[in-house]
Amino acid sequence: MKRPAVLGWVCLGVLFLGGLGAEGAPKGEKRKLPPDEALKQKVARHAAAGSLLAVLTDFAAEAGVTIRVDWKALEKTGVTSKTRLSVKLEKVTYRQVLEVILSRVGQRGHPLSWRTDADDVIISTHRRILLMEDGARRGIEKLAGKKASSRRAANRFQLPRNRLPGVKFDKLPFRDTLKFFQTVLRENFHVNWRALQQDGVDPDTPITLNVRNISIARAMDLVFDQVNAERDKLASVYWVVDRGVLLVSTGNALNKSTITRVIDAGGALLVQPDNKGPRIDLQSYADNNPGKSSTQGESIFDEDETDRTEGKTGSDSYAEQKKKHAEKVINTIKTMIGADMWEPEGKGAIRVLNNKVVITQTMLGFKLLESALR
Repeated sequence: MKRPAVLGWVCLGVLFLGGLGAEGAPKGEKRKLPPDEALKQKVARHAAAGSLLAVLTDFAAEAGVTIRVDWKALEKTGVTSKTRLSVKLEKVTYRQVLEVILSRVGQRGHPLSWRTDADDVIISTHRRILLMEDGARRGIEKLAGKKASSRRAANRFQLPRNRLPGVKFDKLPFRDTLKFFQTVLRENFHVNWRALQQDGVDPDTPITLNVRNISIARAMDLVFDQVNAERDKLASVYWVVDRGVLLVSTGNALNKSTITRVIDAGGALLVQPDNKGPRIDLQSYADNNPGKSSTQGESIFDEDETDRTEGKTGSDSYAEQKKKHAEKVINTIKTMIGADMWEPEGKGAIRVLNNKVVITQTMLGFKLLESALR
């Protein structure tokens, strides 16, 4: 079925997509909901395949909304109206359907997003949508008589490269949140779906997150916390960096083989010798020697026989103190991730060599240590 009126907008770079109601009635006769409310409606099943233009047109018709697509911005990221995709979802909202569609076509490092504006739904790149929202916010502040901070406005989008200006998921399937991070990260990204399947991780687990100015690592942790809510550490899902690849897998898969790392502990292993010295007791000297000064040959140092007899007081030598301190450091590290991760129950081992700590542990063990030390 051709849509000449719709296709005519493509050359202008912005596409308006009008929809029909669920029963086939023209938009406006069946549904009169604003786009925010329309997208909250639930749909038992939504399946679509073909070009992005066709999929969005069908979605607009089914959801009863008008969509404006910033094609010029999308084309700069490698996405066009002819980009192919396939979507098949059940028991979701129209909002979730739209977010999945955009996550499926978004290119690495250039995620897509959307926002509502009056009676329309606008689709563009994630960055341009955030700029639109920032402009709308400043416009509201101006109307309300508030002066926006010029410094804040200037720095809002000049964030460090490893930070996200904003993340907004509304019950987005876990698999699509991973697709989002894969798109944002310009690094090798691998998901061990076989391991996730073996541990019963549902790829359609709904994820809800709404944060701003946050690191990618922190955003991923918040997403994984929702997936791991009722899982033990072996069945939980983690992300680790392994030889230049960001790997997503489960604790069981990451707990199979070991690697060894040497950590320079520096001052953490230094021990201050616990040697006893003379104690100054001026008050005792004054009480016992009225009218005398300390220059008359009397000692003002309070010493006893045990202080002068080294080795008979029960105090440890420096070597013994250092050994005990090293054991304390080792036990502290072991306690951070649990005794079950260390020999004899687990595969990990740890020892101190001079001022260095030598740790042999699985990738899971090092990930747990990293999390404990944050």
